[in-house]
Amino acid sequence: MHGKLKKREKTSRILIIYKNLNEATFRELEMNAKRKGYLFFPYHFFIDCEGKLFSGREEDTVASSEFDNNLETLAVLVDTPSKDKLLLSQKRAIADIVKHYGDITIDEEY
Repeated sequence: MHGKLKKREKTSRILIIYKNLNEATFRELEMNAKRKGYLFFPYHFFIDCEGKLFSGREEDTVASSEFDNNLETLAVLVDTPSKDKLLLSQKRAIADIVKHYGDITIDEEY
């Protein structure tokens, strides 16, 4: 499939979504998204159960329309049973993303 996403002109927030994905691989999540009809992976980044960081949609594009304020949002999906059970490697991956954007609003969903 071919297509192009609108460029994100401003990043006003990072949305971090914590979900128990039962140690799914990035490839499995990509395939599931395509089966659900997504042309593009709905998240900019995925952090797996071991803390490995994967790039989804291009970092400078808008977030999926399913997210509020999607024109200014960077979306990050984290595989964890709960926020309280984040691994140090997952925390570091999140911190690296946040650090890149500086002083910005961070929203979290569970």
